[in-house]
Amino acid sequence: IINRISPVQKTVVEFKGLNRNSTIEDGEMREMHNLSSDEYPCLYQRQRRGMHDATHIDPHTMITKKDKLAIIDGTDFYYDGSLISEVVLSEAKPKRMAAINNWIAIFPDKVCYNISTGDVKGIAASYEAGDTIPVTIYNDTLTVCTITATDTAPFADFAVGDAVRISGAKNGESDMKTIETVIKAINNDSTVITIPADSFTEILGTAATTLNQTGGLKVERLAPDLDHIMESNNRLWGCKGSYIYASKQGDPFNWNYFQALAGDSYAVSVGSDGDFTGCCAYSAHLLFFKEGCIHKLYGNKPSNYQIVDANCHGLEAGSDKSVAIINDTVFYKSAVGVMAYAGGSPELISSQFGTKDKYTNAVAGHDNDKYYVSMMNSEGKWDLFVFDLAKVLWHREDDTHALQFSLSAGKLYYIDADTNKIMTIKGIEEVEEIEWSCELGEFDEYIEQKKIYSRIMMRLDMDLGSEIKISVKTDDNEWEMKASMYAETRRAIQIPVIPERCNKFRLKIEGKGYCR
Repeated sequence: IINRISPVQKTVVEFKGLNRNSTIEDGEMREMHNLSSDEYPCLYQRQRRGMHDATHIDPHTMITKKDKLAIIDGTDFYYDGSLISEVVLSEAKPKRMAAINNWIAIFPDKVCYNISTGDVKGIAASYEAGDTIPVTIYNDTLTVCTITATDTAPFADFAVGDAVRISGAKNGESDMKTIETVIKAINNDSTVITIPADSFTEILGTAATTLNQTGGLKVERLAPDLDHIMESNNRLWGCKGSYIYASKQGDPFNWNYFQALAGDSYAVSVGSDGDFTGCCAYSAHLLFFKEGCIHKLYGNKPSNYQIVDANCHGLEAGSDKSVAIINDTVFYKSAVGVMAYAGGSPELISSQFGTKDKYTNAVAGHDNDKYYVSMMNSEGKWDLFVFDLAKVLWHREDDTHALQFSLSAGKLYYIDADTNKIMTIKGIEEVEEIEWSCELGEFDEYIEQKKIYSRIMMRLDMDLGSEIKISVKTDDNEWEMKASMYAETRRAIQIPVIPERCNKFRLKIEGKGYCR
């Protein structure tokens, strides 16, 4: 009796994206370079990228305001391609920027730039009278309390409505009590400020009193040090350590305005372990991340703000720039991988990366359809991955090290750390030679005996000037090239690839130019 096994034909009709796990499906790829999901289910290359600006020396921070890019290059600030020399920045890194109304706020420098007027203003402000500067405090509990200093425009950095701390005033030999108050008026030459009439009653009594002193007075508009900032509900929000802060509504310059009003500033400390790693404004609430939890802040004014804690995979330290919101879903990099949060428990969406590499320092952006994330692997090298939300597929493009992404007028821009250029993910008229490759998973029918694979047929549609090379790896042998082709004219071809007798084999496809 002779047992015969009929030939088996297997058809792969779709290429499903990257998967580095031990067991993968037909059509998934273990490794890839410069591929995309644009022509799914066909295998296809990423789009050509464009260069937006190559004039910067050390660009490292970027956001979009009114479809124009704001860029920090070293210690210089640019908006819409122009250097704003009035914005003076320190060398301290990292920088954080957020836009509120017409202002762009920059931390840790605590400075704001107005894109409409060109004004530059410090978020914090301070005036301290010198040892020889006469200061007059007139306190009338019935009408007004004024402070006059004889410097040139000593209160020019302050504004009516500012919440300030006043200290250093002297009544005889003893220092007066420090007070927290609000500026009610400033005269034209910024030498006199008016504060509530009873501001110094505790020290000077209830009668009208004039106090003259030389130096010592200090007036401050304070702002917290913040590691992460964002805008939401016409407030500038931030966090540092275990503290959450919010500015006065509509006013990024006042962080200590507490007048029992709906527009007051806000500050709170949370009791969870570790420091905040980032924040973002979700549609229904605000998210303040730590590595092991998310603090969700609900409400629309300080009197009804409520914080709900969720113990889950939070935002990884050093990956605060990986946060992106697409179609009401928050994507971010946690310690275990890329997460998706849609209001419930965050879900891991990057299990396809496998366990070989641990990625850190993620930076991400989106073009409303795809999530782009640049991450450093355990060997210190960089990978740019792309997640297609509609097709639920991951692709690896290349080794781009992006410092920041920003979406402007429908274009996704990024800062290339290796070239210091501002690039676009999709170049319209760019000429870039795309070199690409992929390795498919093992073809193995789980039969112990060696099999004879008769042939593999591949159907290709090659653009003019494109090249392709197909290699086969049987068992543990080296890669062996089985076919190559150069397209002198655009055409569709079929390439038969015949492996040898083996237990299993793998297929690698490499090329230049565009080929489906």
